[in-house]
Amino acid sequence: MSNSNLSNNNRIDSIDIFRAVTMFFMIFVNDLWTLSNVPSWLGHVKINVDGLGFADAIFPIFLFIVGLSIPLAINRSVENKSGTVKIIKNIAIRTIALVTMGLFMVNYKYLNTDLLLIDKYLWKILMAVGIFLVWMHYRSITILSQKQVKLLQFTGIALLATLAITYQGGSIDNPHWMKVHWWGILGAIGWAYLVSSLLYLVIGQRIALLAATVVLLHFFNVQEFGAFIEGTPAKGEGRPVIDFIVSSSRYALVMSGVLATVIYLRLSKNGQQQWFLYILLALGAASLLYGFLLKPYWGGISKIRTTPSFTGICAGIGFIGLAVFYVVVDKFKLKKWAAPIAPAGTSTLTCYLLPYIIYPVIALLALKLPEYLTTGYVGILKSLLFAYLVIYLTGLLGRVNIKLKV
Repeated sequence: MSNSNLSNNNRIDSIDIFRAVTMFFMIFVNDLWTLSNVPSWLGHVKINVDGLGFADAIFPIFLFIVGLSIPLAINRSVENKSGTVKIIKNIAIRTIALVTMGLFMVNYKYLNTDLLLIDKYLWKILMAVGIFLVWMHYRSITILSQKQVKLLQFTGIALLATLAITYQGGSIDNPHWMKVHWWGILGAIGWAYLVSSLLYLVIGQRIALLAATVVLLHFFNVQEFGAFIEGTPAKGEGRPVIDFIVSSSRYALVMSGVLATVIYLRLSKNGQQQWFLYILLALGAASLLYGFLLKPYWGGISKIRTTPSFTGICAGIGFIGLAVFYVVVDKFKLKKWAAPIAPAGTSTLTCYLLPYIIYPVIALLALKLPEYLTTGYVGILKSLLFAYLVIYLTGLLGRVNIKLKV
């Protein structure tokens, strides 16, 4: 993070590359379902198992990275003379977009193919197309008039509305409409982004208050498991826990990222960047220690249950991960290695959504790879290649200004 990158109007290479690498591995682990006979440590740990698989760490790290970007984005809006009301409006619009996408994606998994009017894979493709039509970054497509843009967006809204109205989930005997099974990856990001952005608007760059907020959110994560409460809430005893739509774990991870960026901005302003690496390592070590100390309590390490131990350990990985990228990218100026996956750091939402088109297209065309390409370490190489190809396609689409923007 050189001084030339300090302006809030510029992107910070460390964050973009950290995000790109994380998105690469998110696509990779999301493709593991296509493989067989791969090491168990690569996948997700089951809900009743105390442990952390490689796949379990990817989403929380991404939440940490979301937090890294929040101060930069809001500061940029302030520099552009956007008032508080407009900033809050933009935050709300982004949240609604992410939550809506998340709900559609989650409900796809619960479609009842016997009750659905169209093929489920076609439903998934139409969902992705509708999302693109509504949230395309139309400002970069100069050949379209405002009238044409509005028509495309209206078409996307109508498409998503039709999919929602005709949705059928559950069983034949007990069908149900779209509902919140859970918020999904994008929905959880949306809620965490909303709360963390509003907190940053209120707190600003007061580091002590930001740090206290992170600690408080960890406290709320602990109380979700019955700590500090008489009785066992899960058994209907004692006072209910305080719930903030999604687990406080999500907010703690995002606010940890906010804290890291604000610390850097403060140090840069005072010409003390040399301390940033040591602070990151200290915060990382403290978070890891906290997480492992809580491991014997409240379910151990569990991503699915978002236990306090899981939250602390993943926050520690986030801080230390940022420290690694800070050294590699900013201290040693090694950036060219990340060029092939750069689109994943700048067009992240597009990159995440593309598999929602690719997988159903493959299924509709009845394409199937030979078993030896989806087994063991050869299969792992296939999934790594798939992740790269998704990012490469994202870059190609970006060149013709086809990308999502919320």
